[in-house]
Amino acid sequence: MNKVKIALVGCGPHARRIYLKALDRLRQRYDIEIALAVELIDAHASLITAIQAHGFSPEIVLVEPFNGQLPDSLNAKLSTLVNRLGVQGVIIATEPLVHKAYADWALSCNLHILIDKPVTARANAVTDLSS
Repeated sequence: MNKVKIALVGCGPHARRIYLKALDRLRQRYDIEIALAVELIDAHASLITAIQAHGFSPEIVLVEPFNGQLPDSLNAKLSTLVNRLGVQGVIIATEPLVHKAYADWALSCNLHILIDKPVTARANAVTDLSS
């Protein structure tokens, strides 16, 4: 069986509690690795700590917060890395407002997708009736 290479987009509390532990356990039975990790610049230190605690050593891309679509430069950078690293799937564990942006990108790269819920959300959906 070939190595399964995963991209992890977002490594907040939920990803640290669920996905990193699950991938660590899966790695004991299958040849699997996190080849790429994407995180906000401000969360760089917690990403490094969490990734290293589980023994993964992915290529890391740090991003500025954004709304709406993936910035073109980020889209191009991630797509290039996915091709170079041979990534086959992505776990999207970001803030729900950017789930759709990352999912659209992942679909354009023909990646298998595991995405947190809600799949997408609108800004102020809880406090603004029109949202």
